[in-house]
Amino acid sequence: CEDFSEALSIAREQAEEDGASEVCVIGGVSLFELALPKARRIYLTDVDAEVEGDVSLSPIDESRWVEMRAERHEASDVDQFPFTVRVLDRR
Repeated sequence: CEDFSEALSIAREQAEEDGASEVCVIGGVSLFELALPKARRIYLTDVDAEVEGDVSLSPIDESRWVEMRAERHEASDVDQFPFTVRVLDRR
C-alpha cells in the first residue's frame, strides 16, 4: 500500500467479504498513531510492570472513551507480569 488510508480501505473491503465486523490494527506504534483518530474501539492491554523499551505510545485521552469491559489476569507460568485487558469505545 502507498499509505495508511489505502491499507484501511483494503482491510475494510476484505472484512466485508469475510463477514467480519471489525478491522484491527495490531501495531507498531506508528500505525497505532495513524489509526487512533479513526478508531471506534480500542482493545488495550495494561501490563503492571515498568519495563525498559525504546518505543512508547502517546497517552490516550480516556475522557473520549468509555470502558466497556475489563478482564484482570494475574502473573503465571506464561505471563511474567499481571495485566488487564480493557475494551474502550469512543464516546
